[in-house]
Amino acid sequence: INAVTGISSVMLKSEEDPEKKKDIFTIQMAGQRLFSQIEDILDYTEIDNEKVIVSEEAYMISSIVNDVISENHVQEREYMPELIFDLDAAMPAVFLGDGKKIKKILRHLVNNAVKFTKKGGVYVRICALRKDYGANLCITVSDTGEGISGEELEKITEGFYQTDGGRSRGAGGLGLGLPIVSGMVSCMEGFMQIRSETGKGTVVSVSIPQKVADDKPMIALNNRERLCLACYLKTEKYETPEVRDYYNETIVHMIESLDVSMHRVFCMDELKSLVAVCRITHLFIGVEEYEENREWFEKLAGEARVIVVADRNFVPMPGTRTKLLKKPFYCLTIANMLNAESEQDEIQFAE
Repeated sequence: INAVTGISSVMLKSEEDPEKKKDIFTIQMAGQRLFSQIEDILDYTEIDNEKVIVSEEAYMISSIVNDVISENHVQEREYMPELIFDLDAAMPAVFLGDGKKIKKILRHLVNNAVKFTKKGGVYVRICALRKDYGANLCITVSDTGEGISGEELEKITEGFYQTDGGRSRGAGGLGLGLPIVSGMVSCMEGFMQIRSETGKGTVVSVSIPQKVADDKPMIALNNRERLCLACYLKTEKYETPEVRDYYNETIVHMIESLDVSMHRVFCMDELKSLVAVCRITHLFIGVEEYEENREWFEKLAGEARVIVVADRNFVPMPGTRTKLLKKPFYCLTIANMLNAESEQDEIQFAE
């Protein structure tokens, strides 16, 4: 499998024909899926035989989140739900624990939620509760998917059990995601809780005790006192009410954990009134909001940073003065963008 995926990667770099590139990419994705399934079988076997070895090494949860997001972007899916990551920026920068298993747990929880959510969204909340021994790393993944019945919930940890053979085969995978998560969390002396109802989605929460290697905040803004942020997002455009709640919670948590000023508006009249009385440095808007009032936003972009939050396949208008921020909309990418601009401004000022 390594040979197939490796050779296909080399071929992708040199192939210019679009149709052939698409076929090679399909081969590569199939190889990666098979590789993941083999890894799942090995992980499950270790858990089942009680031979799991938990390592202790320094790792950054921000890097793990970035990797999981990147993996989701390259996967081919018939439908991609709204994927929202809500990270507590005040979490410790570096934990001490088994980062590889933490990554597998997060990957399984996100992939499982995305796989069975055909409408709406997936909300990933990651935070840390301080303890004498360090912190409890808390990961909660909520979705608006198919849900799991009470009878099926009791069988989740029974190994190769699948809630519906036809459904699981259609979505891919071996049905090992949640059993592996349950086993790994248990091996790290944590716990997992599942709340679900058929047709109303699922909420999976895990709490894992970890030591702290670096206690400074995971994300911090440079010169935040100079920033005045605004967000214009019409949440009513989302048909599923839960998705509106996901975005609202994410923005509230982001403001609190970054300790930054951010104004929220829900219509153009509110935004125009805000701009008239307040010197906005950065405005975050959705694609639909931008396209409805493109000329106004392009004009505003001459006075403030206007950032359009868009899906991966969105192509900005040639010559636009706005900036593009690829989804998901979460504090890490926003902080990186703001800090990069701050550093550039300092260099220009020094010059």
